[in-house]
Amino acid sequence: MQKQPILLGAHKFLLCMALIAGMVLSVFGCARSPASDNPAATETPQNISTNETSGNETAEPEASEGVEELEEPEEPPIDLGGYEFVFTSLWGMDNEFFNPQLGDSPGADARYEYLQQVQNEYNFTVSMNHVSLDNFVPEIIANTMAGLKVADYIITDYARLLHLYSAGVLMEINETTAPNINLLDTEKWSPAVTEASTLRGRVYGFEKGEMGSGAICFFNATLLEERGATNPYDLWRDDNWTWEEFAKLLDFMTINESGGQTPDIYGLGVQNWGTYYFETAFIYTNGGAIIKKEGNDLRFALLDNDAQDALHFVKSIYDNR
Repeated sequence: MQKQPILLGAHKFLLCMALIAGMVLSVFGCARSPASDNPAATETPQNISTNETSGNETAEPEASEGVEELEEPEEPPIDLGGYEFVFTSLWGMDNEFFNPQLGDSPGADARYEYLQQVQNEYNFTVSMNHVSLDNFVPEIIANTMAGLKVADYIITDYARLLHLYSAGVLMEINETTAPNINLLDTEKWSPAVTEASTLRGRVYGFEKGEMGSGAICFFNATLLEERGATNPYDLWRDDNWTWEEFAKLLDFMTINESGGQTPDIYGLGVQNWGTYYFETAFIYTNGGAIIKKEGNDLRFALLDNDAQDALHFVKSIYDNR
């Protein structure tokens, strides 16, 4: 049931930007301890005075005088030279998460102010490139192949990730292309998304933090109680929440008291763009998958029995209700 957006790096544009935390960027300089240029700092002093000892006591050297402690050199400020980082998203960019505006909400205000702060501090800008949903993958592929910059970061789902990967327009995320992104830090970067975005041993996507479910199901408990229907939670607790019980509940809760051609109340409703989640929920809960990873290879899995059984059940819902 978990179809989740994945943050991807676009082809031939540096992914040095681990910059934005949350919506935008958080830059981490590469920490480095240069070797000392002062040999005196590491030399063992030749003249060490000792205290007199007796018995088995061990003499301890006195602290050597004249040895200066080296100060850690300051990291040079990060200056990105006015680079324009471009984002695009399958789900659109006109919202307070990707494009916060002052006055939209307290959260948008905080994001806006932080974005302005990091842009000024590190000398870069952020812009949003709107790519239409219908032409999302073809437009990215066509423009990238033509040498045009579509985006530095593409926010998309797993299915479109595979299309972009197959077209060869994504750049691998590694120590060279993204030196500030340590994907081994599983407290910061989601290991599940990193694993899902690893294709033939190479990583093409990442996501900050833990991933939640991409789909939810809710029901009208008041209406169920008024109609005398069993609460789905009770069926689940009794280990009786099955596809068959779900179908019976849909039939029982489809109400047509007016006698019209269409019901007054439908037993089930889904968002007009959310049927994809509805179908995949049944596939996943039945142990199936759309694409299965076998070693370093990917295999189309919708023809497997567990996926086919789920799709046939979903079709029966559309056909009979």
